[in-house]
Amino acid sequence: MTDHRDGTPDWADETEARLLDADVGDAGLLVERLGYLRDGRAIELSQSIYRGDTYDFVAELNAS
Repeated sequence: MTDHRDGTPDWADETEARLLDADVGDAGLLVERLGYLRDGRAIELSQSIYRGDTYDFVAELNAS
């Protein structure tokens, strides 16, 4: 399986703030992940919102 992930800035609305124990308007990171089978069919879609003050984003890149 391969996947594509996209991260964009997000500011907490009322629902997100309540669920994340944050304040409305607090900064966060919205990450969308789309997973594919080897034949190219999409099999997974997820959207996650992370609090900006408690999450570190790290990317490790390898040449292939």
